[in-house]
Amino acid sequence: MKAKENKAIVICITNLSYSKSVSSRHSSGKKLYEVMRFSDR
Repeated sequence: MKAKENKAIVICITNLSYSKSVSSRHSSGKKLYEVMRFSDR
């Protein structure tokens, strides 16, 4: 989220099935796929 504020380019690779089956560890409660701007779902 700090990267977005600084307009940094971030590349994200995640397993969507797994991500949906576990709880978030971030203080915002959001998961990586929920804050990505683009994705191939």
